[in-house]
Amino acid sequence: MDDWWEQASPEMAASRFLDELGETNAAVTQGIAPPGDEETTFEKVSDIILGLAFLGTTIVAAKRMAMSRSQGGPETTVVTAFYSLILVTSVVRAVWFLIPDSVMNPSYTPTAVMAFDPNYPSWPGEFISQILTSAGSLSLFSIFILILVYWADILKKYFYPGARRSKPMVTFIALVILLVLIEVVNCILFLTKVYSSEGMILVNAILLSTV
Repeated sequence: MDDWWEQASPEMAASRFLDELGETNAAVTQGIAPPGDEETTFEKVSDIILGLAFLGTTIVAAKRMAMSRSQGGPETTVVTAFYSLILVTSVVRAVWFLIPDSVMNPSYTPTAVMAFDPNYPSWPGEFISQILTSAGSLSLFSIFILILVYWADILKKYFYPGARRSKPMVTFIALVILLVLIEVVNCILFLTKVYSSEGMILVNAILLSTV
């Protein structure tokens, strides 16, 4: 096969490439994984292992959160929020890893799909997959945002004892709400066909890179 590509003329190579690209798009349109684009056995096993690991983390986080809530007191609020975010992250990641990719999208590689496109009946799976990915990433980054907000409050209290400080939990909630609103707008723009699923991926990448 490699020898054919080396010996073929540029016109023949371009024609064959376009034919294979057309076959790939047709397969994705019909909800069938193109040849060579299926998830490998190693990737399936890795996803199962990671999914089970996140399930274990979910159980531990749930127990820790229950212990923190039972103690009561305002000082346990941040600890409860911390384990709650770990719990949400673990649940979303476990669901994302344990659901086979073929269920969400016939193509293992990202494909540009428009919402409500009759030629791509698999677009809801692609949309749900992006929502799970975004929710898992946002909940994960929220853990670090929570830590940074409280560390900033502690440092401000230490270096500027008399300065007026805002409540760190209020600041944290405001930041998280802002990120969630951006993701909601991202979903709305996809559903209104402003851009494709690749646009959603690009917006998510830019958003998370700025957090």
